[in-house]
Amino acid sequence: MRRSLYTLLVLTVVLLGASCEKANPVGPGQFASTDALLAALQRQGATVVRGEVLPRESSPFFSTNAQVVLVNTGFINVFEYPTVAAAESDAAKVSPDGSFVGSAVITWIGPPHFYKSGLLIVVYAGSADAVLQPLEAVLGTPFAHR
Repeated sequence: MRRSLYTLLVLTVVLLGASCEKANPVGPGQFASTDALLAALQRQGATVVRGEVLPRESSPFFSTNAQVVLVNTGFINVFEYPTVAAAESDAAKVSPDGSFVGSAVITWIGPPHFYKSGLLIVVYAGSADAVLQPLEAVLGTPFAHR
């Protein structure tokens, strides 16, 4: 009786502890939100200004809206997904040089750089070091770029 009561108590404590832990939906070092990315860029010393959310039609090759963000001297588009799998699915559509996304041929205003981290895909079309340096400091090497 005493042993089964002890086992029940231990089991209850373990289950309560597990239910109180907040699961990281994206893994260590990965971004779960646009807000987290912007905070990380600011910690790198970047000036960050959130712009408008673009309508879905502006980026029909991805399955979510783009949030425009000014980072120092250039604009980036941040696509935030509900799941890592959804972000990975859209990232898989991008050609290695970023000129194709799915069947869409894209003409960029500058060389495209695509980053993926957790729930986010970030796109920067340009070559300004003031934008690329903080992006690469927090997101790493682009998965597609020209």
